[in-house]
Amino acid sequence: MLFCCCRPQSAEGEWRDIYGDPVRPRRSGYERPLDALQVSAWTAIAVLSILHYMLQIPFFVGAQFIAVLVISSVLVALVVCTKVALELYPQQDPAVFRTDLPRLTQDELVPESAEPSTEPCVFCRRFVQVGCKHCSVCDKCVPGFDHHCRWLNSCVGAKNYRLFATFMVVAWVAMAWVAAISLYIIQLMLRDTDSFKRHMRTHAYRSPPQAFPALVFFNFVCLLIAVVGIGSLGKLICFHVYLDITHQSTYEHIVKRREKKRALGEYRRQSGEPEAKGLFSCFELRKRRNFKKHSGNRTNQQVNEMGGDEGREADSPMPPSQRMRNDASVASTGSKDSSGGSLHARVQDVSSVSRGEGFSRSAAHSPARRRKYFPVSESGEEHSSAHLSDSISSRPYEPVQ
Repeated sequence: MLFCCCRPQSAEGEWRDIYGDPVRPRRSGYERPLDALQVSAWTAIAVLSILHYMLQIPFFVGAQFIAVLVISSVLVALVVCTKVALELYPQQDPAVFRTDLPRLTQDELVPESAEPSTEPCVFCRRFVQVGCKHCSVCDKCVPGFDHHCRWLNSCVGAKNYRLFATFMVVAWVAMAWVAAISLYIIQLMLRDTDSFKRHMRTHAYRSPPQAFPALVFFNFVCLLIAVVGIGSLGKLICFHVYLDITHQSTYEHIVKRREKKRALGEYRRQSGEPEAKGLFSCFELRKRRNFKKHSGNRTNQQVNEMGGDEGREADSPMPPSQRMRNDASVASTGSKDSSGGSLHARVQDVSSVSRGEGFSRSAAHSPARRRKYFPVSESGEEHSSAHLSDSISSRPYEPVQ
């Protein structure tokens, strides 16, 4: 069981999507490659726990020693158990890994064949729950997708969001507890140095006075790690409280902010930025799927179907806003696309995506009308939330009414 969770994915993948690319879904947060931030989180927990148990808890005696030991042990156990549970929790759609169902072809992945409350996924090649998003890092559909957390190397969705909130609160309380103990011991050390050195020789420390500077240093290390954790987790908790009050997910918040930046002309795609090199290259997000490749091919194919100058213009790079204006100019002449539908209707649908109307999870889909899927090629900012350290991944084709 443990080997299956930690095994690396083969280059061939478990199946292939409708584009012929391999699909390598992550089954748990311990499946290689591990994320550097996930390893950093476990390292911080281990270092802080070792220093706390070796240097701080032995300082207390009698009933204080028992109380501090019990409270610390409960908090450490809760943090470790909730983190492991989040990294192992199967939050994907139930249809993703079903072996009793065949992988559907592109012609079979049509809304008319979908059961109620389901929609097609061209990568999983299955009908999944409405509101699922295909994570580019985990390469699988997640119901109620909120974000991909790099500290867990796993997605957070509707199934495990409450557990994720519990983990944040418990971890913050544990950090605050360690910070309080560290401050208490440090002020005793520095206020009466001679008394503390005598305490070192006669109590559980059993250390010579020469070890006093080392004890002060490592207690400051505990305090520093705890303060950083309190600040980071506190900011993250406040952000998710704000999301709950405004009734939106992290993914929806990122999409709205991206649309605002695009409207102000401040949005810049990250695809052309140079990759990190050297020491910081290990902190790069390792995606299993490149949505931009498929969205670019689909956009060029749509423009080439129009013919004429618009088809030739698709060979050169063009921002999405310019492509929409070109489509709109063709639609104004009353021309028809290859399926016989009006191009003007399609341009209206594309405009709804640019306004963010196509990203509503609560939008009802009409069964009498086939949904259209348009590429969302500007996905660069989905991994730019440095203050959260949580990277956002989504399906490239959002349903548009």
